[in-house]
Amino acid sequence: MRLALTGRNLTITPALRQVVTTRLEKLDRLLHGSIISAQVALQVQKDRVNADVRVTTRGDHDLSGHGQAPTARAAVTAAIAKVEHQAEKVKGKLEARKRRPAVAKDAVEAVVVEAPRVRRAAVRGEQEAVSARVIRVRRPSAKPMLLEDALPRLDAAPGSVVVFRDAALDRLQVLVRRADGHVGLVDADA
Repeated sequence: MRLALTGRNLTITPALRQVVTTRLEKLDRLLHGSIISAQVALQVQKDRVNADVRVTTRGDHDLSGHGQAPTARAAVTAAIAKVEHQAEKVKGKLEARKRRPAVAKDAVEAVVVEAPRVRRAAVRGEQEAVSARVIRVRRPSAKPMLLEDALPRLDAAPGSVVVFRDAALDRLQVLVRRADGHVGLVDADA
């Protein structure tokens, strides 16, 4: 990050340079190191100090802030705080665009259905209906693997299922453990 620190009617002390550098390093961490350059201009007018901060980042984002206070340190802090607020807004937009969930919202819908079986209470002899939540996924994600690799992933319990994309055939397939202990292969793309 290149830093241009200028003072009009003001001398830049090492302590003031340290304050500016520290705050800009914090801003650079917030933006994941994407700051290319920063220009900070301090100007004294009568009894107040004006601070103008302009930060250029990768992706053609120019962030700028203006601070005004009785001291140079407070003016710089106020100006950089405004730039930090802008940076958080830009970062939030970028993350919202990049970091979508693995399955899009429109690809999953939850449906509550009544289960076909009825659970009986052993002590009372009463019957109660069981409702199950069914998640319907329009776009299943299946790991590409060979049939030989998918077989060890299948549990020994009857009814266990493994969904995979056959790497050799490039088709979606399902392995089901049958009640008799054998394995059934369902070709979903057929």
